Amino acid sequence: MFTGVDNILSGFDRYNNAVFSVWKGKDLLFANNDTDISQARELLHENIAAYAAAGNNDALKIVFHPEPEPKYITNKTAICGTIYVRCSPIESISTQYYPAPPVDSGIMAKLNAIESRLNALDEEDEEDQVEESQFGNIMSGINEITANPVILAFLGNLFKLPGQPQAIAGIPSSVEFNAAMEYLSKADSDFEADIILLAKMAKDSPAQFKFVVNMLRKTA
Repeated sequence: MFTGVDNILSGFDRYNNAVFSVWKGKDLLFANNDTDISQARELLHENIAAYAAAGNNDALKIVFHPEPEPKYITNKTAICGTIYVRCSPIESISTQYYPAPPVDSGIMAKLNAIESRLNALDEEDEEDQVEESQFGNIMSGINEITANPVILAFLGNLFKLPGQPQAIAGIPSSVEFNAAMEYLSKADSDFEADIILLAKMAKDSPAQFKFVVNMLRKTA
């Protein structure tokens, strides 16, 4: 297909045939029923230039005929060649018929504010989840320690917790024991932590705990 006035004339010149007709589908638009090539070319130029100026981009065809008709050219006239043409190029549908709508600055500002608020809420949720996780780890550690009756008894004797039983099965409650606990709490600046470590050693490493106890007994 030849598109544009100059290209159409170039295609016409290649045939060098003055007798022609121009059609849109089955409709005859105009024709030259004469052998004068200059006159034929001028007729074609005037018409397609007018179509192009009007923005016409319909698909047309130029039909060449071997000789002039006695009366006029019809769809029954003999054909010796055809070229398809378009006077104006087809523009993009998206740019010609559907231009991008303008952006409302007020709506965009509201959307940006909503997005910022949603992002802030997401960050708050993440911080809450981290705090809950840390608190859960701490409570898990405390529960594990206080679940041991030996540690619980030591803590009860040390801090005299209200309502805490003063005697637990297997834990001495004699005056000597209480005095020893009180002395150790004063002599050891980190007595509570050391007692907890000793109890964890007894639970997790019985052999090591037994070794430490034997060493203490040998020094007695």
